[in-house]
Amino acid sequence: LESDEMAQADQDARRATLLALLGVIALYAWVYRGLRYPLLTVLTLVIGTIWALGWATWTVGHLNILSAAFAVMMIGVGDYGVLWVARYDEGRQQGLAPLAAIEYAGRMAGPSIVTAALTTGTAFGALLAVNFQAVAELGWIAGCGVLFCALSCCTVLPALLVISERWSQRTTSRDVRQEQPAQLTIPRLVLPLAAILLVLAGVGIGKIHYDHNLLHLQARNLESVYWQQHLNTHAAGMTWDALSIAESREEAADLAQRYRAIPEVNHVVEVASLLPGEQERKLPLLQEIHQRLQRLPEVPPLPAVAVEAERVVRLAEQVAALAAGRTELQEAARRFAQRVREAPEASQRLRDLDRWLSAELFTGLRQLREMSHPVAVTQADIPVALRERYVSQDGAFLVRAFAREDLWEYAALERFIQAVATVDPQATGKTFRTYEGLRQMQRGFAWACVYALAVVAFILWLDLRRGWAWLAALLPLTAGLLLTAGTMGWCGVDWNPANLVALPLLLGIGLDNGVHVLHDYLHRHDKSQPWQLGRSVARGIIVAGLTTLIGFAALALARHRGMASLGIVMSLGVAWCLLTAVVLLPALLQESQKFPHGRRLGLLRTFAVFRRLFQRALSLPVQAGGSRTAS
Repeated sequence: LESDEMAQADQDARRATLLALLGVIALYAWVYRGLRYPLLTVLTLVIGTIWALGWATWTVGHLNILSAAFAVMMIGVGDYGVLWVARYDEGRQQGLAPLAAIEYAGRMAGPSIVTAALTTGTAFGALLAVNFQAVAELGWIAGCGVLFCALSCCTVLPALLVISERWSQRTTSRDVRQEQPAQLTIPRLVLPLAAILLVLAGVGIGKIHYDHNLLHLQARNLESVYWQQHLNTHAAGMTWDALSIAESREEAADLAQRYRAIPEVNHVVEVASLLPGEQERKLPLLQEIHQRLQRLPEVPPLPAVAVEAERVVRLAEQVAALAAGRTELQEAARRFAQRVREAPEASQRLRDLDRWLSAELFTGLRQLREMSHPVAVTQADIPVALRERYVSQDGAFLVRAFAREDLWEYAALERFIQAVATVDPQATGKTFRTYEGLRQMQRGFAWACVYALAVVAFILWLDLRRGWAWLAALLPLTAGLLLTAGTMGWCGVDWNPANLVALPLLLGIGLDNGVHVLHDYLHRHDKSQPWQLGRSVARGIIVAGLTTLIGFAALALARHRGMASLGIVMSLGVAWCLLTAVVLLPALLQESQKFPHGRRLGLLRTFAVFRRLFQRALSLPVQAGGSRTAS
């Protein structure tokens, strides 16, 4: 099952990587209406991914079932070149020379790209806190991969753009509307709608469950999965056991007896019972039996007296007479004597029976003589196949207790673990590895989210240095996560050990778009006129978001249900974070411009925006002095 799972995951990762790459190239070609920018952007992404693969080979040396999707993730989250190209193209549209356009792109897009790469890399790096090797390796490989993709964007892409200009025949502007703002949001419509969606998401969150069953992550088409499900139906616990180590035969027998006494155990397998106990007391008795059997002749002796029916009848009558007072025995003896008298062939049949019994008794005594050697039975007498599996080189015994229930279900697994612990607190085996692994993953992901959020928030503060901007940048992420969880609840998508990794990842990936919007606001905001998100920035953010969405959507097509669920959750998260960044956040920023300028606290300003948002959603009138008081 594990071998098939790894092979299927590798096949799915290769197919998803190819689909994602083709999808990204097609998207770039459609957006840029040409091949130069798409090819340069994809080439930069491929170079960064190759650097990351080399780093993974040097530091880790292998990929696991989670990190096998690493290349797909890099295609989705490492597409920083889109934003660089958008700013570069904007500079060229303004008539700047190639080198000047490169400088303009670096000044306008560079800080947000660096911040986005650091936050996303930190989100992946937070997975190192998970006490689960496969997840930690994914965090290390993907976190470093994001940084390599950003490095490639900031170094290789500018050089490629300058070189490509030598073959470019640009003379006129391709789109005169490029410098115009992007009309993506209507605050009076967006804010109440966002409030309603968030309320619905809150209801949907209550419908989400956590599915611990690892068999539900496997591909349905695998033969090993079919037979595992067949075993679960007809012999639920045959593939799950608890292992105990006993230092002596007596201890192993005691463990086996106590295991059989608990209802959660179906049966126990051990070889200690093959070794007889109290051999010191039994060996002298065995010696005496063996000596007596040495006088046994080599051939069976002839019967001393021929068996006749009359003689048997007399013996039966004597038995009946001696059994006075025992009615059942008397009646049986009399019936036997009567049947012998009435059977004409009784004498011959009795002689045949006597010969058969004599031969059988003689054969049995000879076998007993051959088996009664007065030699102690030791571990060396156990068959090699059993001894190698159940007896260690230092003489310890293995005791295996198999479960009665289907331990793929977490509740049954927990009951079995608790019951086994009452017999042997030091027991181990697949059941304990799975149980502790599931618990460690849940706790680890929770702490990874805490670490990722703390570090990401700190990096964001270092970048923005404004309280209101810091809160505003976190808003798309917060709203996007809530909407993602709500959509999962309404669509029946549960959390599981595979897609739980999406939580810390979305903390980094979902923050990128908000950072780009805030940087555009801080660079272009003019108090004399209303701000709107720049068209080139909006296009770059949307294309980058769609690129990430394509990458994880390709992963959602995997046959491995664990990888597919990760792709589904990440696709939902990326889509909602993209929408909240390019629609909700600009609406809030535009709405905040209606507040009076002057001395005010950014935090209170943000709270006032939220107040107005919920008042509109609930159709409550806004008091005339409300905004001034909030200010």
